[in-house]
Amino acid sequence: MIKIYGYRLSPFVERIYQQVHAKGIEDKFDFCGLPDDGLKCDEYLTLNPFGKMPVLVDGDMCLPESAIICEYIEGKFPDTPLMPTDKDQHLAVNLILRMLDMYVFQNMFTASAMVREATPDKKAIKAKFDEVVIALDAIEKFASSEKNEFLVGDKWSLADCAFVSADFFFARILTAMGVDAYANRPKIKAWHDANKDTEVMKNAYGAKDKELVAFLGRIKEE
Repeated sequence: MIKIYGYRLSPFVERIYQQVHAKGIEDKFDFCGLPDDGLKCDEYLTLNPFGKMPVLVDGDMCLPESAIICEYIEGKFPDTPLMPTDKDQHLAVNLILRMLDMYVFQNMFTASAMVREATPDKKAIKAKFDEVVIALDAIEKFASSEKNEFLVGDKWSLADCAFVSADFFFARILTAMGVDAYANRPKIKAWHDANKDTEVMKNAYGAKDKELVAFLGRIKEE
């Protein structure tokens, strides 16, 4: 059994969860959460010295970083591939993943933390959300079609796996800040409209909302 350490509230853990389920290999994986003492305990730091999630453990193989883990899973379980063989589509998937990782998630989470400060820097917060908007425009550019339930091509890919979390955090963070992620972006709006009521999204929202409540509760106690 391959173990995945981390919580589904993390978009990087959720991406792997969606990948595993899209490939139909759930019976090969154990999404085991984190040790009771969290990311910074000795037990976890032996797996990932940076104290971040996710981590994959497959026998003697121990891998951090979601992008590397996804690549490992694609190689180990090649059936139902989630990376296109078409070179342009392959590039588009990688670009969307990069935009999400570097500019969407990072800036949303940083801005959310800044909002909770005693004296929030409104100018700095706006700058972070402005970068999110720029990244969304880039994702819209590389998405395939405004009449498509898939972000790239004609089937589910790692871009879709990652966008499940993006959709959740758009609803829970961007909307609260008055930003409509889908306004004037017909391609990604088509993705949202096609997928919002699916079992995949309902399951993801349910799991993430439960973990979000627990996370906010821990913040209040600190």
